[in-house]
Amino acid sequence: MISILKRIWEIITFPFIVIYTILLFPFKIAYIIFTDKKGNKRKINSGVKFDIKQVGQLIYPDLTKDFDDFINLYSKNKTEFRKKYKEIKINNNELSELELLQSFGNIKQKLGFIDSKGEENEFEIEEYIEKQIQKKIAWTNSILVRKSIAIDKQGDSKFIVKLFQAIDNDLQGIN
Repeated sequence: MISILKRIWEIITFPFIVIYTILLFPFKIAYIIFTDKKGNKRKINSGVKFDIKQVGQLIYPDLTKDFDDFINLYSKNKTEFRKKYKEIKINNNELSELELLQSFGNIKQKLGFIDSKGEENEFEIEEYIEKQIQKKIAWTNSILVRKSIAIDKQGDSKFIVKLFQAIDNDLQGIN
């Protein structure tokens, strides 16, 4: 009975995992914009010219005004910002641009989370994606990741991250 309930739960939550992966893509772009090649945060005066409001418009196109208000309040009045957004943890009185983007997404409930306990059936994620896009894909990177990690370790959250990265690489090869 428990395995049936577990399977039903996995079937119900699986679309959310895929949706989360799709929602994560803009944050991956933002991460690239706001970090250097070594993964260190860029400073605003690092010479890289960007406008956080433009990035916010790309990530949250339906919440442009709300995002502008959020950023304006943060940059003009941090005391009021802290009062209005108590749920945001601010370390050292400063938030990075990426932290601002993530905090806004979290407040507006535009972020999701993954249950990373693994799959019930191997290639379940890949099969779901193929069904959604109605196209067969050579899962070269995905297969390599699966072969490189022991089956008993594939329930680990580190595995699911590597798997999603491999799936992302496989999907970049299609039109």
